[in-house]
Amino acid sequence: MVTHDIEEAVRLGDRIAVYGQGRIEQFDTPGAVLGTPATPYVAEFAGADRGLKQLSVTAIEPDDLEQPPLARVDEPATAAGARLRGQGARWTVVLDEAGELHGGRAWTSWRSRAAARSASSRTG
Repeated sequence: MVTHDIEEAVRLGDRIAVYGQGRIEQFDTPGAVLGTPATPYVAEFAGADRGLKQLSVTAIEPDDLEQPPLARVDEPATAAGARLRGQGARWTVVLDEAGELHGGRAWTSWRSRAAARSASSRTG
């Protein structure tokens, strides 16, 4: 199926191919395309609200709703990722400085940001 609507692709596909600039930019699961865009083109195509869209394809268990894994917006990604990995979390609720809901993130997003920061600190 071919569509130009990322929301339709996320709802209907188990794999999404994002074609742009004359080539396939990324071929992956909806969660991976939304959480870890392979290129700036994919990130722009998925939209600024891709973190919220990713939550729609992230499995949440009933136990997760009773005590959701929490992270804070000002918490370093590497620290949050290590803590969440230790808890076995696949996603997290993100709170702002006042303890109010800021959004949510799937674990792949934390992992990719931490890896990107680590790589840039080694090369920079």
